[in-house]
Amino acid sequence: AGKEADFVVIDPAVTPLQKLRYGNSSDIYEKLFVLMMLGDDRNIWQTWVDGKRVWQRGALEVAA
Repeated sequence: AGKEADFVVIDPAVTPLQKLRYGNSSDIYEKLFVLMMLGDDRNIWQTWVDGKRVWQRGALEVAA
């Protein structure tokens, strides 16, 4: 049987401050902390629903 999943693809360093903090993080816990504290909607790069990309930052149109 097939599997279904929805995903959000995150770009963890879209602002200069995020790039600085993320680049200086030494482990996954620090990287996640940076994303939780400094992240916002600009960090979302793509959204996938039922295996299909339904949104991508900067794209004018995404095929359904």
